[in-house]
Amino acid sequence: MLSSEKCIIITMLLCIAGALFPSLYKKSWINAGKIAFGFGFLASLAAILGSIISLSSSQSTPLTLFAYEKLGFSLKLHVDELSAVFVLLISVITIPALLFCIRYMEHYKNQNPGWFYFNLFLFLFAMYGLVTTTDMMYFFFIFWQMMTITGWLLIKFDKNNPQNILAARKFLVMMQIACFVTMIGAGILAKDNYVTSSGELILKYDFESVRHYLPTVDSRASVFAFLMFLIGFGIKMGMWPFGKIWLPDAHPAAPSPVSALLSGVMIKTGVYGLMRYFLWLPSKEILPIFPFKEWGYAITILGTITLYTGTAMALRQHQAKRLLAFHSIGQIGYIIFGAGACMVLIRDSSTLLQGLGVLAFCGSLFHTINHGLFKSLLFLNAGSFIYATGIQDLNKAGGLSKILPWTAATALIASLSISGVPLFNGFASKWLIIVPSILAHTNGPGILAIPAIIAMATSAITLASFVKYFGTMFLGAPGSALIKSEKQKDFIFEPWQAIFSQVYLSIFCVLLGILPGLGLTLVSKTILSNADLVSAQVSNNLINAEFFGESVFNNYAIFIPAFLIPVILLALVMGIFVGTAGRAQKRRAKPWACGYEPDDINYRFTANHYYSEAKKNLPFIDHE
Repeated sequence: MLSSEKCIIITMLLCIAGALFPSLYKKSWINAGKIAFGFGFLASLAAILGSIISLSSSQSTPLTLFAYEKLGFSLKLHVDELSAVFVLLISVITIPALLFCIRYMEHYKNQNPGWFYFNLFLFLFAMYGLVTTTDMMYFFFIFWQMMTITGWLLIKFDKNNPQNILAARKFLVMMQIACFVTMIGAGILAKDNYVTSSGELILKYDFESVRHYLPTVDSRASVFAFLMFLIGFGIKMGMWPFGKIWLPDAHPAAPSPVSALLSGVMIKTGVYGLMRYFLWLPSKEILPIFPFKEWGYAITILGTITLYTGTAMALRQHQAKRLLAFHSIGQIGYIIFGAGACMVLIRDSSTLLQGLGVLAFCGSLFHTINHGLFKSLLFLNAGSFIYATGIQDLNKAGGLSKILPWTAATALIASLSISGVPLFNGFASKWLIIVPSILAHTNGPGILAIPAIIAMATSAITLASFVKYFGTMFLGAPGSALIKSEKQKDFIFEPWQAIFSQVYLSIFCVLLGILPGLGLTLVSKTILSNADLVSAQVSNNLINAEFFGESVFNNYAIFIPAFLIPVILLALVMGIFVGTAGRAQKRRAKPWACGYEPDDINYRFTANHYYSEAKKNLPFIDHE
């Protein structure tokens, strides 16, 4: 019988094949890209099938491929509900990223396609391994190092730019530090092998063995170990204060499809580690004394600082991919905030607060998926911009909506999604994070309302940032980059591979915004599968995930987009009616330049002109 673990093995074998076969085409990017896409597509299908099997079955059985009892480690793969969600995310985003590569990578004419795809597929192989292995030491180290080294090589793929080399070096150093401290935590908690009631031998560094012996670990040692986990996975996902050290340099340096994978998927392995170790590692025996609330408050504070500082710094950026990289930090902050709020509430004596805690987790995991979708889309949009103009500077952009209509349309969807505008997926997941935190204010720990308010205000900053991003790139008069391309008679167009990749991701952004119940049903399976953490009473009465919407515990708050759509349409119709009722004539006139011939380029409203006072006065911004 085909199990989810066997599907992952097939996926990983296809990744190895994908790493090797494109090397046959050392000079043709298009031919190598087509072969790579074929293997990547099959690998993704196998992974999606594995995720579906895991999420649809009540139990999955770990599959041991290799074990070495003397050193206490084994290569054991287990695709439970939490792993299945991350496997699904990797596979769904891999398809458009590889398709986009086929034409985009023609930019790198003097580079070796075989070497690029060799590293890219090993990068994917490592991520699949990291979210499914149960070994917390040796194979954790192997998969982490594979992901780090291949990521380093992909970031510095364009060796002609010294900044790329520096960015890759920062990434390498920070990922090695993260790996080292995380392994310290595992080494502290690991005790010995143990035999289960069914007679199965669980080796020392296996997740279940560490979980079994966790109640016997000294409390101070346990706190230090979990601090190491928080630092290690925090570095990986770009949490404050670590994210600004490496992430804003690494993501823009990589080729755009790689940037999509770095931001959309790779940093989510840190989210996986945070959720797995803090919510699944404590066993039933230690739950009554495990300091969930204390860790939850600390993680909530870190998440709130991360979401604000990352977003505020993004407002100051004028380079397209660097702006998106800072927003990756900001959006990771929402995910961390949701996980922290979950930990504060989930072990409360009140069943209501437990339910709100579970919903905060659902919002955090849902936003992990949504961020992967819209941020990958935004990086592919930026890739189309770079493909057309050869630049990243928003000050030189403008008027591209007429040249790149599909990119403009999908970039608008992605911008609305990340800004948390209703009817798009970003709103649905942020709503699930913020509403439980505010409801907890009236029923328990009121302090959670403060980060919730900060998160809502930060969404307004996000919207402002993407008004600048979309407006300067696609609207207005043509920028200098576009005018230069037209003078040189460069043929600017959108390859069908780029169009399909962007439309594919934008469909998910709209679908999960209009039908958020689909996403909520998916993510709720993960936390409800953790029977030790979630009581039966909460599990049975928790979620009303309708096909057309979502509601929180006991219907304290309800969001049904189907009811919101006619309201928004009516408001638009009224706005158009009021705007045209006066029948005022529109006219176009060139700006007056004191008698001189106006220069359209110099009279454009560029990215530098947006929010100049806000950028100077927003608190807690590191001025670069």
